[in-house]
Amino acid sequence: MSSRAELIFADLQKSVTFLADVLSKSRDDYMRAAAIQSFEICFELAWKYLQARLSEAGLEANSPRASFRESGKTGLLDNVEVWLAFIEQRNRTVHTYQPQLADQIYEMIRKDFLPAIQKLLQDASPSTEI
Repeated sequence: MSSRAELIFADLQKSVTFLADVLSKSRDDYMRAAAIQSFEICFELAWKYLQARLSEAGLEANSPRASFRESGKTGLLDNVEVWLAFIEQRNRTVHTYQPQLADQIYEMIRKDFLPAIQKLLQDASPSTEI
């Protein structure tokens, strides 16, 4: 039977693949909205995956911020500050009905988030030791 972390990781991989596909398409209002929604899903799965990994190691982290900080301490993440900044970007997505803000978030997702989450998939797979 797969662990909770392994199950979340599989969902995260699929979500990141979808995000990369959305970002490879020509940008229009629909693709921008899809990218932002996909970012939200990937972000939630990323912190919940890290939380599950930490829990399996006997560590507690009950929020995204705590999960990212503790993951930095254990070596699952090496770019904690970037992930802490993503929290603020995730909180901004509530206001994406403003076209200029939606464009800014889209660019952040393309330039910063996608490479960071792809690195997380590579560096913090379920086989990675804590």
